[in-house]
Amino acid sequence: ATAVNHEINNPLASISASAQLLRYHVDKYDLQKDSVASTQALTEEMDVAAMNRLLDVILEQCDRIADFNRKLSGVVNPVTRSSGGH
Repeated sequence: ATAVNHEINNPLASISASAQLLRYHVDKYDLQKDSVASTQALTEEMDVAAMNRLLDVILEQCDRIADFNRKLSGVVNPVTRSSGGH
């Protein structure tokens, strides 16, 4: 149970933190986009490459959870999987 908890919670924490950082940047952009001076300043501050890296982290961690789930489904009921469902 501890290992399962670890395998699920670590990627979820990473996904949550990355999504929160993306939300911060999006909200900041929404608040400042109407001002020309603010837009220029925001463009200098907002690092699209950094936001893409956060998206990469989110997608990688989602894949990690999906892979773990596939492995877990084989462990949960190995008899059913090996006997063709009987």
